[in-house]
Amino acid sequence: MEDIKFSETPKQELSYYLKGLYTELSLISQRQFLKTQFILNENVRTENGEKIVGIKVELTPQEKDLFQVDEIDLSKALIPDEAIRGILELIEIIQSSQSEDPGLKS
Repeated sequence: MEDIKFSETPKQELSYYLKGLYTELSLISQRQFLKTQFILNENVRTENGEKIVGIKVELTPQEKDLFQVDEIDLSKALIPDEAIRGILELIEIIQSSQSEDPGLKS
């Protein structure tokens, strides 16, 4: 992670810290996803023994209702987990509160 730069307000410092935390967690998640995808691609074969292009998980009717999707495509980019989404929400809240207060700088 880069050196922490201190800013003029605690909100700016928190926003800067959260952005760095988000970046680090995203990279960890992405690396883990790519590692898992590599292992699947190397070890899962078609009935003919050929390498696969991707994996789609078909959901039951109950799962479709619960998750509001018909299938999960494991070849797509990883959706950040709840912690990463929470950090993004915090950053947005902080930035919106800064834009509402003209005395605060981004």
